[in-house]
Amino acid sequence: IHPYDLVLDSTGATLFISNWASESVSVIDTASRKVKATIRVGHNPNDMVLARDGRLYVACSNENSVYVIDTRRLRPIEVISTAMYKMAPVGSTPNALALDPTGKMLFVANADNNNVAVINVAEREISNVVGFIPSAWYPASPAISPDGKSLYVGSAKGLGGYANIM
Repeated sequence: IHPYDLVLDSTGATLFISNWASESVSVIDTASRKVKATIRVGHNPNDMVLARDGRLYVACSNENSVYVIDTRRLRPIEVISTAMYKMAPVGSTPNALALDPTGKMLFVANADNNNVAVINVAEREISNVVGFIPSAWYPASPAISPDGKSLYVGSAKGLGGYANIM
């Protein structure tokens, strides 16, 4: 229900679709146009990024988490917390992802925390949060320069915080 993001594998043979309203990622065989698998993930899966080693990172905005899917075995292998501290209530709202060119660092826009989580993903199933980069209001669309030296972050709501006037 409610497809959100699409990611093709490097061969173009498999399409991954995050399903916002059904807590899943659909895996489509592009030749047959049939669903190969449906993988359960967290609440409100949205942005995804596929690493060269076959790990698919899925941001789940109604949790403080990113699910890591092994695309060969078609199952989650890790859940990474993007919260600023252990046992934080839901509300970080991870909504966008970027992976550095080496595939070792994952950047997660935490929209409601106004920061970008920096996560070391160099070792499979042993990811750890290195820190947080403050950002403007409601960060979205992180992008990394091809040389891996610069991180750009879009601000979905502007440069400051303002009251919602009704």
